Amino acid sequence: MSERERELLQSLMPSLQSVVRMRARLEALESRARMNWAAIESFAAGVIFIDEMGAVTA
Repeated sequence: MSERERELLQSLMPSLQSVVRMRARLEALESRARMNWAAIESFAAGVIFIDEMGAVTA
């Protein structure tokens, strides 16, 4: 790797690390959402979601 390439990589490293952290966080949130839906779908009774105004949401 040339010195110029190393400098470029070094300048990009903070952004790349940030992207990796964001991706890991997104994967954790997606996993939690899947687990939450699995729990809701396992209920024997129906579930209705309402927003803060009391309207039924999809």
